[in-house]
Amino acid sequence: MPDPTGWWNPDLKVYTTDILIKDPLPRDVKPGLSARAEIMIKKYTDVIFVPIQTVTTVKNKQFVYVFDSGNIIPRQVTTGAYNDTHVIIKSGLKPGEKILLSPPTSSEAEALGLRIVDPQKVKEQEIKPEPVVAKQEGKNKNVAMRRDQPKNRKKFSRKFKYQP
Repeated sequence: MPDPTGWWNPDLKVYTTDILIKDPLPRDVKPGLSARAEIMIKKYTDVIFVPIQTVTTVKNKQFVYVFDSGNIIPRQVTTGAYNDTHVIIKSGLKPGEKILLSPPTSSEAEALGLRIVDPQKVKEQEIKPEPVVAKQEGKNKNVAMRRDQPKNRKKFSRKFKYQP
């Protein structure tokens, strides 16, 4: 059971423990002193680990947000062991992939010129930029316009042309 004397910090669990140290103690270590210790239970090698705040749980499934070519794609992952700062990713993420430190809001993504993409649509079709058609406007001036751009938009652009 945690020691009830830690009432000033309810999030901190203090356990009174007796240990036996076989090696000689340094001179400044005296019996009865308290100490903070981290206990290494297991050391993991050749694993993918990410900061714990990058993993989001939605409906009992864990996700990270992968940044790929200007798109933000939520990707389901399987997590493993974790500590105070990092969590092991067992599957769903490849080494070197860029992930966001926290889930983005729509307004943050929009402000950065990014899109949050539904992962199902990514599987169905590869994400491609909007189709563009070059049109001649005036003398030797090519202007790229989206195919779905309304015709009245062309008139608006002529009226307010930038002249360097």
